[in-house]
Amino acid sequence: MFSLTRTTFSGLRILGPDIGWQNPEIGGSNGALPQCTVTLNCGNGAGSWLVGTATTDDVTVAAICFLSSNGVTQPYHHPCSAGTSYATRLDTLSFFGFKHVLGLPGDPFSATLNTWAGDWTLVGVQDTQFSLRGSDNWFAPSSMNYGWAEPTAAGTSCGSPTSPRAASRTSS
Repeated sequence: MFSLTRTTFSGLRILGPDIGWQNPEIGGSNGALPQCTVTLNCGNGAGSWLVGTATTDDVTVAAICFLSSNGVTQPYHHPCSAGTSYATRLDTLSFFGFKHVLGLPGDPFSATLNTWAGDWTLVGVQDTQFSLRGSDNWFAPSSMNYGWAEPTAAGTSCGSPTSPRAASRTSS
């Protein structure tokens, strides 16, 4: 589990061991299980796991299934006030139980010449997943599985990573 904020830098590479479809909702299905799962326990905005504090070039994050342990974590934030994220490549990523993935509604992720590729999964979402600004981006993953976590009558989300159902899927 990662709980500290990390500052991005030009040339940063965070790579899982293999590229392939990863869905954290499906257990015991040989081949659909995530091959590289990273649990994040951070905040959002400036408290996100990865935070751009200056203009960066050529950041790559690929082949990882990210899980939020608290429902407010944001994996990556690069606000306009810090410059922009140039030529960032995000490839074959999964996100489970996040409030935001890239940017905040009032403070969007600043992107120029970014590429999204591969197969993406966003499930158990808690709020707005993408708030973006910039130009000349290629946001065209080959597929995107997107699922919303509706509140139940008891007021909890069915897909919440803290629910007993989700805990049984993610415990080892």
